[in-house]
Amino acid sequence: MPLISNNLQAPLVAELDITSMNQQLKAYIDDDIKSTFSEDVQDMVKNEQEQMKTSMLEDYSFKLNGTKEEYDKQISNIVQNLEVKQENLQHEVFKVYKNLSQSESNFNTEITDLLSGFDQRQESLKLAMLSKLQKSQDTNNNKINDLASDLKSQFANLSQKLEGKITSYLQTQRKELEEWRTNLTESLNESYEEEKNRDCTDIKKERYQTMESGVYKIYPDGGKSVQAYCDMCTDDGGWTVGLFVSNSNEVNSL
Repeated sequence: MPLISNNLQAPLVAELDITSMNQQLKAYIDDDIKSTFSEDVQDMVKNEQEQMKTSMLEDYSFKLNGTKEEYDKQISNIVQNLEVKQENLQHEVFKVYKNLSQSESNFNTEITDLLSGFDQRQESLKLAMLSKLQKSQDTNNNKINDLASDLKSQFANLSQKLEGKITSYLQTQRKELEEWRTNLTESLNESYEEEKNRDCTDIKKERYQTMESGVYKIYPDGGKSVQAYCDMCTDDGGWTVGLFVSNSNEVNSL
């Protein structure tokens, strides 16, 4: 701090160099204090410093205690508020837990009832399906039995008709075959009449194809023909077995 103020408001001619003057005064005072400052003054300054220090510490302690009390009060209020909030929160949690427990119990009861009803409906549905299946199976069995009986009857009728037709056809074929065989034999006999075979052996010698046993014309004495039955199978064939008597169906064995 300057010892003399610069704001002297003196006339311009009377103004001094205040800054330079302050520096000179400060240097003078410092030198004087250093040279004349006694131990009493130092003790006094020291005491003042101690008192000031003690006063400052007391003031700081008072303010610190006040601040601590205020801080403790605020902390206590915060803690109380937190405890109240915690208690309220615990109460809400308990209510929620209680509601959840009740909801869970209700849910389990509903699920149990639902499953029980589902089991009953499933059992009823199973019985109904089994009943329908049994009825359907019985109906199908009846239809199958009726169809089998109908098919059996139709097959029997068809078998009878087919058997009759086959029998008639075989009889017709047998008759036609006999007629064809007779006609063939007569035709063959007529075609070889001019050869005048004396017996069945001559007939076999004159023909190169396999002959069948049957009735052929032969000329035993080279003149009048007679009907003879020739065995063309036994021992290479050519055996005259018997002669037919004129104007009769009797056969005279040889």
